[in-house]
Amino acid sequence: MSTTDQSQPTKATEKLLPISDDESFLKFIQAFTNYETMKNYRCDDETMPLERMRSLAESLGNPQDSVPSIHIAGTKGKGTTCLILETLLRKQGYRVGTYTSPHLKNLRERVRVDGKMISETDLVETLNSMLSELDRRYQLGPEAFPTFFEMMTALAMHHFQRAEVDVAIYEVGLGGRLDATNILQPEWTAITGIGLEHMDKLGNTLSSIAKEKAGIIKENTPLVLAEVDPEAREAIFSIAKSKSAPILETASKRVQAVTEDGKIAILIPPYGKALHPNNIRGPGPRADLGLAITIWEEFLAKRGQKAELQTIEKCLSELELPGRVEILHESPMTILDGAHTPESLASLAQALNEESVPRPRIGVVALAQDKRLEECLEQLGHFVDQVIFTQADSVRGADPQELSETFYKITQKESSWELDPHSAYENTKQSNCSVIVTGSIYLVGALQAKSSRLSP
Repeated sequence: MSTTDQSQPTKATEKLLPISDDESFLKFIQAFTNYETMKNYRCDDETMPLERMRSLAESLGNPQDSVPSIHIAGTKGKGTTCLILETLLRKQGYRVGTYTSPHLKNLRERVRVDGKMISETDLVETLNSMLSELDRRYQLGPEAFPTFFEMMTALAMHHFQRAEVDVAIYEVGLGGRLDATNILQPEWTAITGIGLEHMDKLGNTLSSIAKEKAGIIKENTPLVLAEVDPEAREAIFSIAKSKSAPILETASKRVQAVTEDGKIAILIPPYGKALHPNNIRGPGPRADLGLAITIWEEFLAKRGQKAELQTIEKCLSELELPGRVEILHESPMTILDGAHTPESLASLAQALNEESVPRPRIGVVALAQDKRLEECLEQLGHFVDQVIFTQADSVRGADPQELSETFYKITQKESSWELDPHSAYENTKQSNCSVIVTGSIYLVGALQAKSSRLSP
């Protein structure tokens, strides 16, 4: 199928068959249109009608309505916010379901209960319990048959109901207004940072993008809002006002960086005590932590519970944020980070400096074609001394040779290219440099999936 094709895949079988394990699941999902693997597609009411998702959920008994939910959108930081909030609520004693995307190594990572991805057994049982309805829609054709993301969203909702979670956290996949997760009637909505990304789908201004994100705001449902650009803030406030949705704003410096004994610590007013987590590095994750704490506090307050520093400390002691300024090796220092916008790369640069990551530094970098490439390359030049460009996504990835040539023109810094990500990483071993793997969550995932090759 062409990457520009808007139709369903050609039927490989006359009937959808039950799955038995991960391998058969990967074959099963080939029947579904997966926009995540396409370069060009429309993001509109015709291509992604919410009514199809509503109808699918209704046929499954509307499982999303059986569990209190929190719905999180935003350009950057929404996945990190989800994982932090999940851990805070778990440490408070709640059984938590979490739905995020994309995944790093295993598709099952997208659906989690109590911090663990859905088991192969539960995946098989949950999907097979949905099979008759999915097959009925398969026979009806594209208008009724869900996309890959719609199917995964329904699977998560159904699994959370079966697992009897106390609360479910959902990360928006793309935008918000037309996202499959937007059939939720959540207890809280939240919007993280807003930036210029997916402009061919969501619009080319902060205002238009913010309006798409604000599509998750519901009538009389409180919104927790991160610090955003005034243009985006105005658009969000307008939509919230039209829906009588109260807004609680969270400053980007709700979690403050302080220096103690020559090291960066964090201070979270009003809790007073400086903390030294080894998993919150840089201004981006600190802002995400602040937003997650605010949602957690409000969630507890509604239930008459008190937010305490001890819970935050327990959260930070256990929290895992793979691919988010993740230190893979100490010698040579090797860091994995999925930053893929100029703003997130700037946050990464500050994190590297705060962590005193030694120079010289060599980057292993892949970028998608639809990113603000020249701005990303300029930011990259601030914190690496040389780069090996590569490609993690053969459909949407930018040409590494062209990236290398453009990088030199912008920064006058040395660069090279290697199409295969693993070969690109292997080539860093000749450099005696700190290694920074960034530019694409798919690159981080590809290298993590072959972690045996990442041994120094």
